[in-house]
Amino acid sequence: MNNSLYIGGFVYNKLTNIEQTGTRCYPLIAENSTNFPFIIYKRDSLERDSLTKDGYGDDNVTVTITVVAESYKESIDIAQQVRQLLTVNSYNYNMMKITSNLTSAYEYFEDNSYIQSLSFSMSVS
Repeated sequence: MNNSLYIGGFVYNKLTNIEQTGTRCYPLIAENSTNFPFIIYKRDSLERDSLTKDGYGDDNVTVTITVVAESYKESIDIAQQVRQLLTVNSYNYNMMKITSNLTSAYEYFEDNSYIQSLSFSMSVS
């Protein structure tokens, strides 16, 4: 059995390398008093591949990363860094082999904040 439920640790580990946000990277929700810019991440789905002869298959995990900033340019700059950090051919983390690719992105404006939302498909074995 793999550890794909711990994918949030991988995401947090990678995203804290973004200078503008640092450790302002939160699972599921950020407090109203959080300073801009910040990142929210969440696991949207986990689907199991067919089992192999040895009983194990890969998990396919969908993760959404939301960048929240005061300016449009800053939201785009940070979203581009997220894309670069999480688009990996192969990464080993916590006994998981992870391959990650951007599958969709959209943007919107809400509560005087510019928001970039990026979805990644992550194969975990």
